[in-house]
Amino acid sequence: LTVKNTYGNVVEGKEIKAGLSEYEFSLQPGKYVVIAESLGRKIQSSAIDLSSGNKGTFALDFQESMLFGELQGASGVAPACLIQILKGTETIVNKNVSEGQGFYQIPLAKGDYQLKVLSNYSSLAGKQGWKARSSGGYELNRAFTIDQSLRFDIPFDLTIQATVTVRETGLPLEQEFPGGKIEIYNGDKFVDSKPLLAGVSDYAFSLLPGKYVVKAESFERLESATMDLSNAKESVSCVVDFDEVVLHGRLLSNINSTIPNATVRLKSGDQVVDAMPDVNEEGDFWFVVGPNTTWTLETDIPELGFLKRSSISVGQSTATHVDLDEKIRIEGRITENDLLPIPGEFPGGKVRLVTKDGIARAECDMGIDGTFEVFAPPNLYRVEADSETRIQSIERDCTTISTQDAVINYTDIVINGQIAMRDGGVPNTFPETDIEFLLGNKAVTKVSVPQRTASFKAIVPNGNYSLKMVLKDTNVVIIQSEESYKRSCKKIVFIDSHVSRIMGNISTVLGAFEGQTSVSIYRADNGALVQTKEYGPGAAYEFYLNPNNYDIVVSNPNYTKLSKKSVTAFGDISVNFRFTHAPITFQLQMPKESTFWGSYLRLSQNGNADNLFSLCNDPFAPRDHLYTVTADIELGRTLYVAFTIEEAEPDPDETYEIERKSYVFSKAATVTPF
Repeated sequence: LTVKNTYGNVVEGKEIKAGLSEYEFSLQPGKYVVIAESLGRKIQSSAIDLSSGNKGTFALDFQESMLFGELQGASGVAPACLIQILKGTETIVNKNVSEGQGFYQIPLAKGDYQLKVLSNYSSLAGKQGWKARSSGGYELNRAFTIDQSLRFDIPFDLTIQATVTVRETGLPLEQEFPGGKIEIYNGDKFVDSKPLLAGVSDYAFSLLPGKYVVKAESFERLESATMDLSNAKESVSCVVDFDEVVLHGRLLSNINSTIPNATVRLKSGDQVVDAMPDVNEEGDFWFVVGPNTTWTLETDIPELGFLKRSSISVGQSTATHVDLDEKIRIEGRITENDLLPIPGEFPGGKVRLVTKDGIARAECDMGIDGTFEVFAPPNLYRVEADSETRIQSIERDCTTISTQDAVINYTDIVINGQIAMRDGGVPNTFPETDIEFLLGNKAVTKVSVPQRTASFKAIVPNGNYSLKMVLKDTNVVIIQSEESYKRSCKKIVFIDSHVSRIMGNISTVLGAFEGQTSVSIYRADNGALVQTKEYGPGAAYEFYLNPNNYDIVVSNPNYTKLSKKSVTAFGDISVNFRFTHAPITFQLQMPKESTFWGSYLRLSQNGNADNLFSLCNDPFAPRDHLYTVTADIELGRTLYVAFTIEEAEPDPDETYEIERKSYVFSKAATVTPF
């Protein structure tokens, strides 16, 4: 409904609704007309005068009723047909409905009519309400009475069952098919789609007559086929065949929540054919390949130390998953010069699996018999055996085989030695020692053993060696007979019968000596000096010597030299020395007719037998003389010295003593008593 003023302007409008006959408008005073339009029918009211502000009314009556409706086709596609209206036997209306037109309308006067719909679509065969015509095509009939507009939707069930069969290289899809989708187009118009499922080859569609293109898409593979349903009466099928297949899978891990920088490569032999760097977070990978081919799938994750290669034969699409938690096992043994180690004497060590970036991905301890077992992710490894600075390695490709055997052979051997001098060890004063392994006269290996240490370790190539031991700061040299060394072993070097030790304390009758004391060892047979050592106060002396007969001489300038001591050196010998006297020098100037003497006892005349010494001046000397007297004086005792003047013929009853003094000496000294 449209309300217009006298100027022809639209003032207000409303939609005519089914079942509603009365409509009301609120208008300003003036003159108006009301126009009603419906399905091509148009009527207008006479002028309505509302100038005085009165209410006005209008009545409109369409003189014709309208038969109308939709042509209901599948998927909303309207078919082409001819609609006839019969009054009795007379055809009063022929209306062609073109394809794509989904609505029809026919104005009719009140009365009884016959509706006839004619169509040539063969797909209408057998459909409800439709019957075949003898002249060809199909018709739908219906009688109706119309007094008001009547809606009648004409049912067109033109759908045809179409089956799309998807194959790979002519074979039905199997359970490892990776998926995809089917899309159906009518020209450029999208009609329908369905997902492609693993193990499902046939897919059903309901389509209207027409020509269609079927597209199947799966992991960058796109294949298509055509279907002509223009005149199809029964179901139609077509086949879409993928010429290539998909090798696909997923990286799986229960340990790593994220998969860092993973690359999956497709290789033919050693040549990389395709690669997927930076595999997505889900770990999915895939490659389009030809059917009935064999490939190497390489998974490379450097941060995890993971490099896995798998040989895969592909017929149709194939799924293969990679377990990133997989561990390979390398088990093996260590040999020395191709001989099994001696349990308990083999020094052991570590076996490491090292990747090409130099990172040790796993390690284990060697067993006492040289066996080992180590687990690590698949990769190319340098199997490195580290035993007492001996490092030997072999290469192992663990990218394809989960278990590998490995034999690592050392040509050098480890000798754990023990010097046995006394009770299986060495004294606390045992000197630093050099041990040489001699091959003939040539030293192959030299080991320095610290002072006070009995144990040593040597690494030598296998061979026959004699041992040469040199005790530093001594004249002791020991050469042992030749032995064969082919495997690591424990070696006890017995030197008890080759080394003697002479030792002892040096003191005075008063206790510790003062100054430096020299101790010299001489060969008893030829008097040759063997060794001299200097010792400070309180020190004990000690010499390491070859067994023999020796003379020991001890001297100290503060004391009177001791007599030598002769010993037979075998094993440990203790010889102590004690100084009892010291050389005392008296400096004095004696006048004529005088005597100087000294005694440990009370003073007496010069001729007393207890006198240690006496010195008389030469009475015929023209003047006084300077004298020096040196005597060995016992340490610690009181010495009395006196100076007397004598007459030419002394009176025995008269004392001529001029002066006397007393001394106690603890070491050598020079004194001027008078």
